[in-house]
Amino acid sequence: MAGSACIALFGLVWGLGLQCDESCTGEDWQHTAGAGQWTVLTLAGLAVFAAGIALVGFVYRRRSRPALACVAFGTLTIVVTLTWWGMDWILELRRHPGAFAAFGCVLLAGALAALLCAPALSTGRTG
Repeated sequence: MAGSACIALFGLVWGLGLQCDESCTGEDWQHTAGAGQWTVLTLAGLAVFAAGIALVGFVYRRRSRPALACVAFGTLTIVVTLTWWGMDWILELRRHPGAFAAFGCVLLAGALAALLCAPALSTGRTG
């Protein structure tokens, strides 16, 4: 949930606050303050946070399939949003391998929690 909270904070800070800072030249939406895409960035961050909260709830209730769906939804939202943002994945991986490793660890932890929370199979014996 902490990872999804960081994503939500990123969406809030850049989507509602910083936007294009001092580089507002109006060339495209990334350089135009108040462009509608900044709101989409904020909503995507909040959607990932909601998926993180739901993940914790489903793991607590030992519901592995909905928990995995939350991990998949959050991951897909991040990947689609960053691709739409115009991220060059290969370049960024070379520049920030630690950040990608941390992101991978967070995803792996969520997926493992979802898989390990599955209720134990009963053998059908009682008493």
